[in-house]
Amino acid sequence: MFAYPRILCVFVLTFFATSLYSKDYYVDAQHGDDEASGVSEKHAWRTLEKVNAMTFEAGDRILLKSGGVWSGCFMPQGSGKEGDPIVLSSYGEGPAPKIEGDGRTNRNEANEQTISSAIRLYNQEYWWIENLEITNYNAEEEAGLSLSAWERRNIELYENVDTPAPMEEERIRKVAILVQAKGDNGKGAFSGFRFRNLVIHGVNGNMKTKHNGGIFFRVYDDGSGVPMRFDDVRIEGCTIQDVDRTGVSNVSDFDKRDLTDTENWTPNRGWVITGNTFRRTGANALIVRVAVDPLMEKNLFDACAIKGSGNAAFNFNTDGAVWQHNEFRYTKANEGDEDAGGVDSDYRSKNTLIQLNYSHHNDFGMLVTGGPGRFNDGTVVRDNLFEEDGQRERKGGEGRFMVRVSGSATNTLFYRNTFVLGERQRDTKLAFHKRWGTWAEGTTYRENIVVNRSEGAYIDLGESRRNHFVDNRYYGNPIEEPQGEMDVYLLIGQSNMAGRAELGDLADEIVSGAGLLDSEGRWVPLDNPLNRFSTVRKRMEMQRLGPGYGFAKRLRELRPERSIGLVVNARGGTKIEAWEKGGVLFEEAVARARIAAKAGTLRGILWHQGEGNSKDELYHEKLVELVDGLRAALEQPDLPFVAGQVEGSRPVNEQIAKLASYPNCAVASSKGLSTQDGTHFDTASAVTLGERYAEALAPLLD
Repeated sequence: MFAYPRILCVFVLTFFATSLYSKDYYVDAQHGDDEASGVSEKHAWRTLEKVNAMTFEAGDRILLKSGGVWSGCFMPQGSGKEGDPIVLSSYGEGPAPKIEGDGRTNRNEANEQTISSAIRLYNQEYWWIENLEITNYNAEEEAGLSLSAWERRNIELYENVDTPAPMEEERIRKVAILVQAKGDNGKGAFSGFRFRNLVIHGVNGNMKTKHNGGIFFRVYDDGSGVPMRFDDVRIEGCTIQDVDRTGVSNVSDFDKRDLTDTENWTPNRGWVITGNTFRRTGANALIVRVAVDPLMEKNLFDACAIKGSGNAAFNFNTDGAVWQHNEFRYTKANEGDEDAGGVDSDYRSKNTLIQLNYSHHNDFGMLVTGGPGRFNDGTVVRDNLFEEDGQRERKGGEGRFMVRVSGSATNTLFYRNTFVLGERQRDTKLAFHKRWGTWAEGTTYRENIVVNRSEGAYIDLGESRRNHFVDNRYYGNPIEEPQGEMDVYLLIGQSNMAGRAELGDLADEIVSGAGLLDSEGRWVPLDNPLNRFSTVRKRMEMQRLGPGYGFAKRLRELRPERSIGLVVNARGGTKIEAWEKGGVLFEEAVARARIAAKAGTLRGILWHQGEGNSKDELYHEKLVELVDGLRAALEQPDLPFVAGQVEGSRPVNEQIAKLASYPNCAVASSKGLSTQDGTHFDTASAVTLGERYAEALAPLLD
């Protein structure tokens, strides 16, 4: 009967304890008083100096009165915690509170390099900053020009001028918001940053370095080598304009890796940059580095890079970066510019996804950049609209381009995009592959739509390798499409090669980086059943899962830098005698292989047959004759050939095994595999057999 008063008492004490450590603090630039308590509107503080002297607790809010202006730097102490951040925001009616940095004073807590800021957080976390206007302008560096006049000059001398001269004069490095981490906090990360509904402008920073501008995150190694990162960062609904040099950027000392070894790579996690407007940035508007799965969506990039070389946005040294639902427009090229495109999947990155964006009227085109000997693997560019990009010529005789793939970029896919070239464009490269130390490999253009109203448009792939064009459609003035290049494999034999195993969950599986030759001689995505386009197959309903799927998937793992194409032309119930030279099966296989080889190089033959000759003591001799005949017909005397064994108990397997000693031949063992009916391999075994084909073939390839 006394439980309720006790519970009530605990609730009251808990609420009272929470209120002791979580407060609202008010700051009024006109009527406040630093001697007041600060905990109500009537008793508001006045200056940033008072705020900076406080150490705030989780859940506290610092509220600046709307319409107020504060000069200097907001440098608070203390951190929030998960679910209980410290908030800097506004109260009252009127314009957003404004913090004006002086553009001079060094606010770098981490080292001696001068960098001015209007807001600085150092080794702090769980801070939400919102509903403010922030500037950091030094009029002395602009000959006394007012901030508003300086911003008008950005329009008159840069935005409204075709190919303006780049800005060469140095300035003090400046940012609006500086977030730094240095040393070990015991958790490996500082987390919980929200920057929302901010207007950041008027930062006349240093155009000589990307590491200043609007918002800048920096992770330092304090010498201990203990890794550190920033997690759970969200920048949302902000306007960032008239800032030099970069709108939003980050840098980390823990950024060392190559394609397969992350020796000192500590990526930031949980970054979302959404719903922002970037306008008239000195160079790049948005750079995301050293991050896993960052999401950049619903942003507008308008007239960026007005004073120096820079694409509007790029990711660098990331895994799984996603760009979606953004608009990139009117990125500016300066005289002698290097970069002036909308978005760039930059090098030291893997599996970047660029989808559902609108990129238009940028002076250069979009980029997929592999550095000189540095990797950029697996970028996918799909379902975007590119309209009249490539307005200006890039220096060095490279001309105009809508898409550029450069350096060591590998396994890039352009899929289902729409490209529109306008009537006023001339001699524009729809796709341009550029050497940067080396050439790109394995670029695929598939199911894109090209509307060409321009004159002289063309595709320039240079000496890049293994390019693949599949089912692209062209409207308007013609553009000649180059023949692509891939490693082609011929798969022939009887029912197990045709595929008789149940498809199950593999019915809708597609092997990336691989194509299947269809009945029209076109390349389509490689999905099951693979024998459906065979010119000699039995009824369609009989075609199910064969070893080709496991072969393609495993070979892509063994040779990820190479795209592959399969020609599957098997027929169930056939003996080896039916595959002799001059017969329908032999001649159809050769004809199909020749068609496929137009898109690349025939690299090998996979053979699976023997059930129809299960006790044939002369099978080895007949098989060697088939190998020689196919090699002669295809004019490749050393063409690799792999034969697969049938169900393990049949005598013909001994004959097949002998082929391993024949030049450039190998055998895929059936040991330990199981069948569904005594003859045809079940689903798991069909996949495993395909993997064994790949592992047997790989040593025979150069």
